[in-house]
Amino acid sequence: MTHERALRDVLPTPAAYIGVIGSQRKIDTIMEHLRTDGFTDDQPARVRAPIGMDLGGREMAQIALAIMAEIEVVRHGGSGQPRSEGMKILLLCVHYHYPWRTGRMVFWKLHFFKEVEAMKIQVAGPGCARCNALEKNVIDACAQLNLAADISHVHDVKEFAKLGVMITPSLIVDGKVVISGKVPAVEELKKVLSNIK
Repeated sequence: MTHERALRDVLPTPAAYIGVIGSQRKIDTIMEHLRTDGFTDDQPARVRAPIGMDLGGREMAQIALAIMAEIEVVRHGGSGQPRSEGMKILLLCVHYHYPWRTGRMVFWKLHFFKEVEAMKIQVAGPGCARCNALEKNVIDACAQLNLAADISHVHDVKEFAKLGVMITPSLIVDGKVVISGKVPAVEELKKVLSNIK
């Protein structure tokens, strides 16, 4: 389905957000075709194009984030601007496996936090299912707590000893091993992290 055909289908609907990816020239051509074919001026005016907020990036994941950020602004009636000079953006990415294809689809969560020292959180593990599950639960816990955190996954076995890790998966917070050999649920992780912060 082409962009133009898709727009013809969705413009008559009450969809709250309609956006098009493409060059400005391509978008202008599509809009002219729609107006020529009887669409009223207010209908093409609903289309956000080029799509997404200007975050400066051009990679696929950055474009996806820019689009989701704009959707959230529309959804919640926000301005899209930082709420004060003392705010910073923490980007958390969660990976989900599609069962029918290799590779991963990346979903981004965008959160605003006051300018505070971020908690350093490391998940140590070779990349097994349990290690990835712990990483995902940690990300979800931090998001639900609105916790500013620098989250990373340490895969290198040589680094485990330096971190004091004896069993994987392990969770290290600010250089201290706080969980080893298990994958706590999000609620349990929230309690652990709340006691540390």
